[in-house]
Amino acid sequence: MEITVRQAVIEDALAIQKLNADSLHYEYPLESTLTKLRAALENERMRVYVAVYKNEVIGYVHAQDYDVLYAGHCKDVLGLATAKKCQRMGVGTMLMNAVEAWAKETGADCVRLVSGAGRTEAHQFYRACGYDGGKQQINFKKQLGD
Repeated sequence: MEITVRQAVIEDALAIQKLNADSLHYEYPLESTLTKLRAALENERMRVYVAVYKNEVIGYVHAQDYDVLYAGHCKDVLGLATAKKCQRMGVGTMLMNAVEAWAKETGADCVRLVSGAGRTEAHQFYRACGYDGGKQQINFKKQLGD
């Protein structure tokens, strides 16, 4: 199975929107996905990589610079999705490797990510990739109205 990983292009928006819906269960409009992807592609502090098999996008990862006042420079994985039919085939690992390569190229100390407490299969995947889940956090969010 010949899978390649490349940086995303704007034409990947529909595939990314479908992956978000099918694999992550995030229903988000295509037009909004296009707007967000365009902004990410134009932002030098962000990267979006896609995995492609036979001209079909079967996965993506979105990462950005993560700089805080109490730690060295890191990359933060904002989203990772693989088509259900392609899970457990190394696609996610290839995408994470792309982020890690970008991190090394830019002198980052680490790659970090946050994963929902109930996503235990994802946690197993991240641990298999060498990520440590030792720090537990509560994710607070306030929805802002109009």
